[in-house]
Amino acid sequence: MFESDDFEEKISAIKVVGIGSAGIRALESMIKESIYRVGFIAVNTDAEALKNSSAPKKIQLAVKATKGSVTGEICQPSLKEVEDSLKDADLVILVAEMVCETDTGVIKIIADVARNLGSGMIVGIVTLPFSHEDKNHIEIAEAEILALSSMVDSLIVIPNDILASEGSSATDLNGEIKASNAILTDAVRGITELITSYGLMDFGYDDVKVVLPSEYPVTFGVGEASGSERALEAFKKALHPLSYGGVEIAKATGVLVNITGSSDMNMNEYNVINNYIHSKVHEDSNVKICVVRDDDLAANIKVTVYLSKR
Repeated sequence: MFESDDFEEKISAIKVVGIGSAGIRALESMIKESIYRVGFIAVNTDAEALKNSSAPKKIQLAVKATKGSVTGEICQPSLKEVEDSLKDADLVILVAEMVCETDTGVIKIIADVARNLGSGMIVGIVTLPFSHEDKNHIEIAEAEILALSSMVDSLIVIPNDILASEGSSATDLNGEIKASNAILTDAVRGITELITSYGLMDFGYDDVKVVLPSEYPVTFGVGEASGSERALEAFKKALHPLSYGGVEIAKATGVLVNITGSSDMNMNEYNVINNYIHSKVHEDSNVKICVVRDDDLAANIKVTVYLSKR
């Protein structure tokens, strides 16, 4: 575990950047859901969109454009502000919706800034347009995601179709947006909590840095269950991915798992998940499992899974 001074130093080095309207909405969800010990940065070209953000750091970008399209350049004052906000970050997580041409351009610019600054690790968490949208629009988004994948260490791609289906029980659009934000929040929390929480199993930034990087889109899933078989049931639910593409557990070279439960969670439940994972993965796979206590879950166990492949 971290000593107190090291812990404070480490947690101050995590930056989550919400880009564009969708990214900023997701950021609001993360702040309200109490993802602590993380630096939140809201980024947009629109000052009005930033006005209502609760993020402690807001950056209005002045982006060079030609005929309305982002050219790949941020005007120097904005670029300097981005650089200053990411300086000395060990982990940078970029959250954006890959449906807006400006947002797809900006996320690549910021990823490049983070890489040039020598940020320890860069993770992209992005959404893919609905399958019913214009074919050309989808193809452009897929091409932008492919370009982004070469600029980050790990990329999680969540289709809007999945976000909508997860919110299908909602009675209105606002409910669906909340459900979508909850998935993006879980995707971020599952990573940051591994580093920032005083887990019951020793875990830290170095473990994330070793296991999460992937040459392929990372498979991401969340499961929650109660009852006598809650641990295994939650894990199996988490293997139904919320992400696009990605990696099957049998072919994963890296398995990152966050098990969260209340004080009644026991060692046997950890062992059930651990044994199940090792029955499915290759013997050379790097498996890291963190156990975190959260009494708000009451009788439930929640499992977040990330599968990577080098």
